[in-house]
Amino acid sequence: MEASRENSRIQVFDRGGAFKREWRGAQDKGRVFGVAVDAAGGYYVGVRRADYDPATNGVLKLDRDWNTVAAIGFGTPGHPVFNAVHDLAVARDGTIYVAETRTRRVVKLRPAR
Repeated sequence: MEASRENSRIQVFDRGGAFKREWRGAQDKGRVFGVAVDAAGGYYVGVRRADYDPATNGVLKLDRDWNTVAAIGFGTPGHPVFNAVHDLAVARDGTIYVAETRTRRVVKLRPAR
């Protein structure tokens, strides 16, 4: 799997390197800056349009069919404030780690219980 910030897309390849599918669903929000897959096969995509504008930084959660099922951040009241989302990871327990370049921090988001 490859996240391309310049092309604002995610591409998936099989183990042999053959192209399987592509997602470009973040174009209205900004460029793709990382992708991670959780234990259930859901995707988390780091997105940003402008480095210093929290309204354009966040994480999209996609289902297995790549439909957006949640958005975290993007200036939404009560959500974490992100600044220059750069990459992310999802732990086995569902905890999401979002790395930012401008602030040099990692934001830890615990799953809802």
